[in-house]
Amino acid sequence: NSNFVMLLHLGAMWWYHAFTRDHLLARHVTRIWLERPVAEVAAGEPVVAFLETGPWTRRLEFRPGPGGDAAVPFEYVARFGGVHIDEERGQVLDRGALELLMSRQLHIAAEAIAVDEAARRQAFVGDYEVPELRQEDPGGAYQRLAELPDF
Repeated sequence: NSNFVMLLHLGAMWWYHAFTRDHLLARHVTRIWLERPVAEVAAGEPVVAFLETGPWTRRLEFRPGPGGDAAVPFEYVARFGGVHIDEERGQVLDRGALELLMSRQLHIAAEAIAVDEAARRQAFVGDYEVPELRQEDPGGAYQRLAELPDF
């Protein structure tokens, strides 16, 4: 019966819409801030940043150097779609801090994710588990992508 097929199609599209919305919400940065100003961080201590994407807040510890286990720089995570930092429509209050986080001088050493359950329910987000931003790339795929010419 064509009515059943149409109902099945509508159900699938509704599910896909919610699934896609949750993925986009988890990548769109609404706020990013440092635990302490960079000038107050002693040598050898991690730079701690908080990244808010919808109802999720990530606590990221950045350490200097290339990182062990072929850790991917945060710049590549942002550049290739892991998170979306909209500098044109957003407001950057501390350009130097953002440039430091986006440089290849720091890598994500640790990450913790907290969920604001009230905000999650208010935004009608399902039981979506956000992926970690700390990525390892032992094969060097991210580096090869970064070396490609821009369009």
